[in-house]
Amino acid sequence: MKCLLCHHEVDLTDPKTNVLSVKGAESINNASSARGDTLFAKAGDAVHNDCRSKYTHRRNIVAQQKLGEAGSSQHKRLRSSTPVFDFKTKCLFCCSEVVENPKKKYENGKVVTTSFVHSVLNSHNIFHSIDLNDHNSITKMSL
Repeated sequence: MKCLLCHHEVDLTDPKTNVLSVKGAESINNASSARGDTLFAKAGDAVHNDCRSKYTHRRNIVAQQKLGEAGSSQHKRLRSSTPVFDFKTKCLFCCSEVVENPKKKYENGKVVTTSFVHSVLNSHNIFHSIDLNDHNSITKMSL
């Protein structure tokens, strides 16, 4: 016998499977109509307990409805599809290439003023972990 939902074999002696009663068939049919599926369950059909709970769970039904409304025209933007930011060669603030001039060591160099470090730390809520009076910790922060 095959599971009505996933179409894999069902072992009726396994406690993780179930034979549907009238009420169980009704709940699957209600979920099917809410999903817009053509699935029809009747009493006596066999299902896996996990398949049934996932198929009839309200959260999963709403998620499928939202997915159906959005259609396939929207693509999820993945972090892996965006280019990696190179902190060694680009400016953190304007994203332009930093060209180091050997004659002027700090033309596009590091910002290590206490007020700048204090404002960055304060805006990112990591102020508590750095001692601004300790010059070594500020230099380590600015790399």
